[in-house]
Amino acid sequence: MAYVTPGTVAAGDVATAAAWNVLVGNDVAFSPIVGAFTSYTPSVTSITVGNGTLAGKYLQVGKLVLISIRFILGSTSSITGSPTFSLPVSNSYTNSVSVFFDNTGVAAIPGVAQITGSTLYIYAINSASTYASGANISSTVPHTWKTNDSININAFYETT
Repeated sequence: MAYVTPGTVAAGDVATAAAWNVLVGNDVAFSPIVGAFTSYTPSVTSITVGNGTLAGKYLQVGKLVLISIRFILGSTSSITGSPTFSLPVSNSYTNSVSVFFDNTGVAAIPGVAQITGSTLYIYAINSASTYASGANISSTVPHTWKTNDSININAFYETT
């Protein structure tokens, strides 16, 4: 769709359907939020990818970065400690991160994360005390990992 220059608007004008279609069409066609995500493969620690699948994608709009990372364990994959994931663009603050661990066929377990610089740290939620806290991931936390289990991360943050 080609960009169409909208007409001028004066106080008291009533928007016609044609004028509205031009505005909406331009917004949808040229909004950076509608743009495509860029794929990237995050660097990881404490994970052996093996024959599993590790994929990330991100979209940057100005200083706002949206990311999605998914790691699906294969039969030769393992988690050996508390995993970290590299970010495609560094950040300046810790921001909103959604994490869940999919124990296939059993439960989706929520987690928490922290972003520092260009690294994302993930944690299980330890609810064994009065207040919930982050707990390091391991081969048995938050559950014993098996083929087709996954780590799913969605975040947005401000870049530096």
